[in-house]
Amino acid sequence: MSGNWENAIERALVLGSSDMILPEDLPESLLERTPPPEMTEAKYHAALKELKKQLIRDAVEQTESYADAARILGVHPNYLHRLIRNLELKESLKEALREVSPRGISGMPGGNA
Repeated sequence: MSGNWENAIERALVLGSSDMILPEDLPESLLERTPPPEMTEAKYHAALKELKKQLIRDAVEQTESYADAARILGVHPNYLHRLIRNLELKESLKEALREVSPRGISGMPGGNA
């Protein structure tokens, strides 16, 4: 195991908010790493990624608030923001919400709070 992962896991165990290590307990630098080019995304992972995108779209469109969407999804709002960024959903969510509500989205930097 690399030193970065060992340090991150130790830190997450000490500073984490629960008995389990959650993605939000790990540093973004480890979570956002691009896989090596020789690794291709398997069907399972591609399907899981699309499912996450759809769940997030549905929750955000339903609530028009990232904080409320996070509550529906059962995740911390910061983690939802990270997912939106990592799954490259920010622009598509903005467009979808413009169609649903002309007032924009609350709980989002640049949106109406």
